[in-house]
Amino acid sequence: MINRTSNISLSRQAELLGFSRGMVYYEPKPISKASLALMHAIDRLHMAHPFMGARMLRNQLQRDGFVVGRQHSTHAHAAHGHSCHLPQTKKYQ
Repeated sequence: MINRTSNISLSRQAELLGFSRGMVYYEPKPISKASLALMHAIDRLHMAHPFMGARMLRNQLQRDGFVVGRQHSTHAHAAHGHSCHLPQTKKYQ
């Protein structure tokens, strides 16, 4: 898509393709082994207990030996597209 050896500038190529210039220069960081282990643990817990919310998930991860806060577990949980599945309350009319 982006040709770095072209006569057209990178900014112009990005503009023509509808990309931001930052997207052209962005290089993703590799995921650490600790983060991968945390993501696998969250997947395992979510599959076994889909009702777990952020706080319950954090507590279980801490019991399993992970050093993680609620915000970190929430972010990792949402990154996988997971959400807490609880019964909905009836709305009164």
